[in-house]
Amino acid sequence: MATRGNPSRETLTPGLAVVTSAGRGSAGSPEGRPARTTPRGGRFAALAALTVMALAATTGVGHAADGFAPNQSWTSNPYYGSRETSFADVTGDGRADAIVVNNDRVIVRRSTGRGFAPNESWTSNPYYGSRGTYFADVTGDGRADAIVVNNDRVIVRRSTGRGFAPNESWTSNPYYGSRETSFADVTGDRRADAIVVNNDKVTVRRSTGRGFAPNESWTSNPYYGSRGTYFADVTGDRRADAIVVNNDKVIVRRSTGRGFAPNESWTSNPYYGSRETSFADVTGDRRADAIVVNNDKVTVRRSTGRGFAPNQSWTSNPYYGSRGTYFADVTGDRRADAIVVNNDKITVRRSR
Repeated sequence: MATRGNPSRETLTPGLAVVTSAGRGSAGSPEGRPARTTPRGGRFAALAALTVMALAATTGVGHAADGFAPNQSWTSNPYYGSRETSFADVTGDGRADAIVVNNDRVIVRRSTGRGFAPNESWTSNPYYGSRGTYFADVTGDGRADAIVVNNDRVIVRRSTGRGFAPNESWTSNPYYGSRETSFADVTGDRRADAIVVNNDKVTVRRSTGRGFAPNESWTSNPYYGSRGTYFADVTGDRRADAIVVNNDKVIVRRSTGRGFAPNESWTSNPYYGSRETSFADVTGDRRADAIVVNNDKVTVRRSTGRGFAPNQSWTSNPYYGSRGTYFADVTGDRRADAIVVNNDKITVRRSR
């Protein structure tokens, strides 16, 4: 899942997420956001989800070993950004770090696997986009880079593992979507690509590791969701797929590495959250699962690679943040954990 910074979802996105959509998601989340992402579709899809009614009725209960473990405080004080809060692996150790974007700089708190370490300034000056700020690995070195989308171009600051390097222009012209802008690896080369969703089609610009290549049309017709558009690898082939959430069902178009294949219905009924909808691998099988956050609980539908399995309750009580709810692997066990950002601290519930 692309991770892109999403106020209420991840990413998904390499590094993760999130996705997205979510930034923004993660990636891939969003996730895939959130985009969340994140939404603007991905960057703002997660925010839009805050206003919808929950239709995800529980049809099954997970096994005793499945779910999110009890709350753990990962900061002892407030930690969120005035412009963006995101979770992505910027250090390359396999654990998503906590990133906040403020008016003056970007700050990172590294994940130790048990909490977030003290603040580190990763830029010495302001760095955010007029159309979005995202975190995803566009260079393929295993570290999420800082991406800003402005009216005139896309700019990248590479992660060095200790900070973000100087600005690089990765497009020479405007590149953003009217419905969604997201960053996720749709080609399977381990570099997050730049994806825009417009009213007429989905366009991709592949990452070369030094910039984004020319436009490619990955659909020949409109493809976006009334409740959200996300990009995350739900099939396990290491290529992020295109997911749309509509009022009646969830639809997936698989990535072929050169485009998105025809529509597949991955649920036969409505599935979205009143507070959050996200896609992230919470089970550790390398396939992003479908997660919804409602007022009463968090529900997961596992990806089978061909659809989403029946509902499983992954919490038995409410779990969401006043400043954002995210799903990213902060422990390094390859399973996305549930993160909530509140006014006083960040709380994590590990996936088990």
